[in-house]
Amino acid sequence: MGLKNISSFLFIIYSSLSLAQEKINSFAYQLIEKENHQIHLIDLDPSQFKIALVSATDEEQGRKVVSSFVEQNKALIGINAGYFYVNKGIGKPSGALKINHQWLGYQSRARGAIGWNDDNTVRVDRITAKKSNLNTPSKVKVQPLLDTSDISEKQWQEFSYIVGGIPVLIQQGKIITDVAPEKAIKSFIEERHARTAVCIKDNHHWLLLVASHTKEPDRPFASTIVEGLTIPELAQFLHTQGCKEAINLDGGGSSTLVMDGKVVNYPAGDMDEFLHFYHERPVSDAIVISPK
Repeated sequence: MGLKNISSFLFIIYSSLSLAQEKINSFAYQLIEKENHQIHLIDLDPSQFKIALVSATDEEQGRKVVSSFVEQNKALIGINAGYFYVNKGIGKPSGALKINHQWLGYQSRARGAIGWNDDNTVRVDRITAKKSNLNTPSKVKVQPLLDTSDISEKQWQEFSYIVGGIPVLIQQGKIITDVAPEKAIKSFIEERHARTAVCIKDNHHWLLLVASHTKEPDRPFASTIVEGLTIPELAQFLHTQGCKEAINLDGGGSSTLVMDGKVVNYPAGDMDEFLHFYHERPVSDAIVISPK
């Protein structure tokens, strides 16, 4: 496992964002570089920020780059969010997606998800999200499968934002080692890839993670070779960061972190096969962070 001696990683505080002075201590940026890993972390206090889930419209072909989501929403920070597929040129969410209480995507199979409200209530669980009546698509039943308590079930029905991911990494402070119920392919779990993940820490702060990776076909043309993370490496790393709940979101070429209007992770997106430079990949939806 490549991630060793975590306490010795390079630690950089990013402080050049155009935040009001009183907000600067509300979040911190870290760049961790060791053993060819590049891991970007944003630690933020949710009481000081609006954390929103946004998606591209049909007029935008259901996809756009994270930097455009950030600009359009006048946000400070943005990361890619849920998985998606493209049908006839239009991007569609391939898992649960609920924005401002409106359902845009569903998941009948048991898959991970994170849900939250503006009052800082947040949960990570393995869920199904099914239409309870095919003729009334707004009626969706969310069933949490790890924490099945009454309060958990009630909160999942009421969340303003829900986005699906694969797999749940940490739940109630414990690493989830059995990811088989989410039916991810073996290579996705065991091989290194670029990753985007979200965790909730013991102090209730959110931690956003983007880990870069240089794909094998790109390596002859890349100026820097970066090694991504396996799912077990990702879960273990987030556990050392004090995460009590964590989920892996869409990754690979989708993994993007935008701060102060700039894409900060490298590589990000897809390499142009002729000109050999990376261009940001359009995605279906994103999490954007703005000061309250």
